[in-house]
Amino acid sequence: MRRPGCYILILPLPSGFQGRIGSLGVCSLQAGVYCYTGSALSGLDQRLQRHLRKEKTMRWHVDRISLCAQSPWALEFSQPYTECRLALELEALGATPVIPGFGSSDCKCHTHLFLATSEALCGMRARSSGIFPSDHVAV
Repeated sequence: MRRPGCYILILPLPSGFQGRIGSLGVCSLQAGVYCYTGSALSGLDQRLQRHLRKEKTMRWHVDRISLCAQSPWALEFSQPYTECRLALELEALGATPVIPGFGSSDCKCHTHLFLATSEALCGMRARSSGIFPSDHVAV
């Protein structure tokens, strides 16, 4: 069964990131834990499995960064959440927006990528409907 939903991809980058990200050009991120908000109108499990794979075609902004992440995982969200609402809530909880235009070329959000705080991660975990993969230990 293919189910819809939104997600926050949790991307621990212990060494940071520096590289070209499509039309955004060369981008640099300091070491830390990053959160990317996204959605899958059908096939949430398949989308998250793809994001967590190391071997994939580079299709979205987040693909380059996810290759460098150490043990990435995700929080799942059901309706009425949207990826834009998740971005707003992350920022309200203290996450820092990074790389303008990242993952937000089809909406009016400033970005869908954030440097996370433990408070923001805990706050969003409390709002989530699940963890992916389900055997991951949450914050």
